[in-house]
Amino acid sequence: MENNTNVEAQIKSFIEYWQKFITQWIEYSDSNRKLLNSFIKSENEYYKFGSIHNTLSNYFPEPYFGNPSNIPNGNIYAVFINLNPGSAGTSQSHYNEGGYIDDFRSNGSNYLQTLNYWNNEYYQYLENLQNNKEIRHHKNQFQLKKKPNSFGTMDWWDKHRAKWIDSFLKPDNVTHKIEIQHILGLELSPWHSKVFTDIKDINIDFAIEMVVKRAVEFSKHINNHYLREENKSLVLTCGAGFKNFFKAQNGEQITPNFLDGKWRVWKWQFDDDTSIINFHQTNTKGAVTLNFPNKEIFKEDLQLFLVEQLKAMLA
Repeated sequence: MENNTNVEAQIKSFIEYWQKFITQWIEYSDSNRKLLNSFIKSENEYYKFGSIHNTLSNYFPEPYFGNPSNIPNGNIYAVFINLNPGSAGTSQSHYNEGGYIDDFRSNGSNYLQTLNYWNNEYYQYLENLQNNKEIRHHKNQFQLKKKPNSFGTMDWWDKHRAKWIDSFLKPDNVTHKIEIQHILGLELSPWHSKVFTDIKDINIDFAIEMVVKRAVEFSKHINNHYLREENKSLVLTCGAGFKNFFKAQNGEQITPNFLDGKWRVWKWQFDDDTSIINFHQTNTKGAVTLNFPNKEIFKEDLQLFLVEQLKAMLA
């Protein structure tokens, strides 16, 4: 692809930044855990004051998913930005020695290597599961693969991001299945929370500089004519929370007629060559799944709609 030297430097810087971040986090967490365990074991009654162990050092940070190293060979087909990883469970707990920590350590304490391991484990598990269903009458001849530690997270990324691209925005010349390794998803904050507003002190300018701009850079190299033409590109987001995040920017509602009534679509013109497109559902009750329009009847209209956003920047 074009400008390989430049993008490879961007990729290297991005990967190294987050590798250092997670390495320092786990060193801190290891040290903090020893102090915390000593503190708790000396006076067990302190538990009565609440979950003092549920701190920043407990849950494995998740700054991005996908494989940035797949950019130069043309195997990244979309770039997403999320608000943050959402709630965490025991699998991500450092203090409870969750499976995420085990996987990270067993993969050389290398975050990207761990992501690649998770990608392979997840899709092998799904294939194994499908094979098991097809020959269930021969159970004695088939051993069901153990569910990966990261199954919940990977299943979310597959269903709501990778599979959506594969089903609705798959480039015409791509014949393989689009997996999580074929997209990039960057989090505005790597810290887990039940709701994004829990991260009250997030610095928006810093997040734009360190996350949004990286997503914009990478979007210039995605191999997908629905989301990039020449140097013009689209970065995708989902959820109404982005309206507040980008409130200082000049946003424009561009909801197309075929989605009106159930969805809203906003566009933030990040620069002359990049639009950030946000989809969010309306008139919903309870928790909203952070997915994109996924009805088959939307497919052709959705493709045309996004291509029009690219053409608007080319005009």
